[in-house]
Amino acid sequence: MQLKNYSHWLFQILPPISVLFFLSENGPALSHMIGLWGLFASISFVSIIMKLYNFKKKKKYLPRPVLTCLVLFVLVILALTSYNTALNRAQVEARQIAEMCKHQGRCPIELPGWEKSSRNTLNKKAGHWFKYPLIYRYSDQTFYIDIIQGTDLGDRISGGVGKELKTMRMND
Repeated sequence: MQLKNYSHWLFQILPPISVLFFLSENGPALSHMIGLWGLFASISFVSIIMKLYNFKKKKKYLPRPVLTCLVLFVLVILALTSYNTALNRAQVEARQIAEMCKHQGRCPIELPGWEKSSRNTLNKKAGHWFKYPLIYRYSDQTFYIDIIQGTDLGDRISGGVGKELKTMRMND
């Protein structure tokens, strides 16, 4: 009887917590995983309602769906906080780059802390718990910093010589 009780609680707690084993610090990958986990959380939410309706018989099966929804909620909050940190960092970098453009009369081709990835493109990662790629593209008179949140999703900061900084949401 005791062993059965332990196994019941193990199977209630282990599946929602096992989601954490698939985490990485890659922010865009997390946005894809949250989509999949959102499916699990939706099913769990329906399960919570059904178990509450039949509470006397099913209350010992309530922890798994509640934990699943709670884990997803915490991950979404952490991902949004990390993305906002990356966006704020990119805006600070963009202001510094805009000042360099203004003083030099052209946009810089090298930036400290950024890695060259291809012609006219530099990369960097920013964020808190999860890291999001920042991509700096430049020409003589303009520059763009893209913050990649997921596939075709993120923000773009643009500026240059004699241009104001603009931040646009990318939703392609």
